[in-house]
Amino acid sequence: MKKSFTLFFAFLFLAFQGFSQAKSQRLVLIEEFTNASCAPCAAANPAFNALLNAGTNPEKIVSIKYQTNWPGVDPMNAQNPSEVATKVTLYGITGVPHSQMDGSTWNGHPANFTQGQIDAEYAVASPFTMTLTHTISPDYDSIYMTCVVTATVATQGNLYLHAAILEDVIQFATPPGSNGETEFFNVMRKMLPNANGTLLPTTWTVGQTQTITFALPLPAYIYSLAQVSTLAWVQDMTTKVVHQAVRSAPNTAGYDMAVVSINGFTGINCTSPTGTYAVIKNTGTMDVTTCTIKWQLDNGTIDTLAWVGTMIPGDTIHLGLDGVSIAYGGHTLKVWVTNPNGSVDINASNNAKSAGFALANSTFPIPVYSGFQSTTFPPADWFINNIGNNDYTWVRVGNTGAFGSSTASSKIPFYDMGTVGELDELFLPPMDFSTATAAQLTFIIAHARYSASFTDRLKVMVSTDCGTTWTTPWDKSGATLATTTTLVTTSYIPTVSQWRNESVDMTPYLGQSQVMVKFQAINGYGNNLYLDDVNLTTAVGINEKTSENAVEVYPNPFNGVANVSVTLAKSANVSFNVVNMLGQVVYTRSMGQLSTGTYNTTLNSANFGSGMYYINFNIDGENMVKKISVNR
Repeated sequence: MKKSFTLFFAFLFLAFQGFSQAKSQRLVLIEEFTNASCAPCAAANPAFNALLNAGTNPEKIVSIKYQTNWPGVDPMNAQNPSEVATKVTLYGITGVPHSQMDGSTWNGHPANFTQGQIDAEYAVASPFTMTLTHTISPDYDSIYMTCVVTATVATQGNLYLHAAILEDVIQFATPPGSNGETEFFNVMRKMLPNANGTLLPTTWTVGQTQTITFALPLPAYIYSLAQVSTLAWVQDMTTKVVHQAVRSAPNTAGYDMAVVSINGFTGINCTSPTGTYAVIKNTGTMDVTTCTIKWQLDNGTIDTLAWVGTMIPGDTIHLGLDGVSIAYGGHTLKVWVTNPNGSVDINASNNAKSAGFALANSTFPIPVYSGFQSTTFPPADWFINNIGNNDYTWVRVGNTGAFGSSTASSKIPFYDMGTVGELDELFLPPMDFSTATAAQLTFIIAHARYSASFTDRLKVMVSTDCGTTWTTPWDKSGATLATTTTLVTTSYIPTVSQWRNESVDMTPYLGQSQVMVKFQAINGYGNNLYLDDVNLTTAVGINEKTSENAVEVYPNPFNGVANVSVTLAKSANVSFNVVNMLGQVVYTRSMGQLSTGTYNTTLNSANFGSGMYYINFNIDGENMVKKISVNR
């Protein structure tokens, strides 16, 4: 009897002890530091994201992604850089990609994260339970969060509650950075009340509870309100251990209108496009009876349609755009939709779309020249075909020029471009070759490779049927394109010696009434390419090393008078003209019929403004070109 009594109380004691130490099921917190311009991030993230979503893992873990400000462009970081920086400092992050599991349980490269580590951490009981709810105000401008933390065992520590607004999915039409990623998951958008968190009691008894509430404006930079979720976790800020985490899923319903496509405004057109229209779609879950549709060509007047009708979810309408007035040149047409039923559109990321195209309904005489000295870019009558309609295409730069003779050139920023295979084209004005007896294209390039694994490419392409078909008389890539053998892993700017002259014989296109020439850049995720001193002329340049004749201009640059020297191997008729950066002939002189020998004349800088010029010499049909610089 005594034995049974003792066992009974022992059982009650153990049961009580077990009840008092009843820990809670853990939800594992995974934090990742990444960047939209980080190539290793793009390589690691697909497998990492797949692991986070594999099997029952969504029931075991929650994740948050911090978009850092290095190694390159990342608009999501730019929208909230300081709070990400605080988290970077907390964990001492020095490179991306990097991940942390429950603060300090595991950290390292995401590629080294395993299912076994998730399972092992999930099996560790937590001293807390947590609940989290959030709502968004009817006018979609504020968010309200309530988090309840309850201790299931007595615990203590330097404890803080951290809370965050996330966007579960952010999708871009084109990569926002240079690593090619267009989808980003569980991105931290705002910490509540800030990145330092909310101080909790140091000591907790069994059953002790605390409710924390937040109310604040929704950040204006949220891409889609429909993707807003919230996350909270309890962390010991001394040990960095995360004791428990909890998530509140997106719960926003509302109107969502989208511009699905713009049709008919593509590529190169020799007549104004017809049959053009934009497709507008109700991509939400509620009927739409009114909305505002706007469209704009380049930076011109914004046209507006106050649409009235009925669009059930999934319905589309076509907005006819044949009335858009288009002039010669390259253009961008933007269409966007707002105010569905006079309300907020909960997904701003799909409200607008742009189309790049060109109207080439004119031809221009040769020569055509640009040294990209004018800040207007592209130069007059040139145009760009930004096929990806993104932020990365041909640009003018003012920090480097061919062989150091100027500080301006054009650049295709392969270093920043993300999508391998992306095409961007720079067009010369369409030219009339119908009466030309000779033609040659010359230009100067500079390019460095990022590594042997990334191959950029540049083509010169020519069409005589308004872009229906193209020939490729010049095509270089990889090591053949590069003007230096040095691999450059930072954004490349060439030195004075890292430029190379190139030329293309254009005689196969003589007699054609419209000749279109374009530089087509094909991204290989390598490094920048620079283009300068593009000159298409009927003067076929002769390399002085193979010519019997010689010309010199000195001093160069000059201010005052320059000496012009012509040495003839035999009797010849000699003349020359001076062409400015716009391709305009600004000075001509005939030296007449001359016998064998050397002849000198002068150029006075008073005849010219400061800048770069070309002198085109004609020696009995042999053409030679000199570049000169006037400093006044």
